[in-house]
Amino acid sequence: MDSVAAFNQQFGKRIKFLREAHDPYLSQERAAHEAGYAVSSWSRLERGIQSCHVQQIPDIARVLGVSIDALFEFPDKGSNQHPDQR
Repeated sequence: MDSVAAFNQQFGKRIKFLREAHDPYLSQERAAHEAGYAVSSWSRLERGIQSCHVQQIPDIARVLGVSIDALFEFPDKGSNQHPDQR
């Protein structure tokens, strides 16, 4: 897997984790709508199949109720915990 694909996978997992942690009832559909995404695009983003544009990052952070920095706080390699759970 190339580095872009690996990053997209990590970022997608982080987005999904933050969405579910922020509000267990925040569906992909509602998150997508609030961020100005198509539902299919948000789904691909969470699955790491699609990357986002830099301009969309503030909207993603806003919808998830986190800072932009928090979007990029990936778990340490070898750790099963997200930084938020430490």
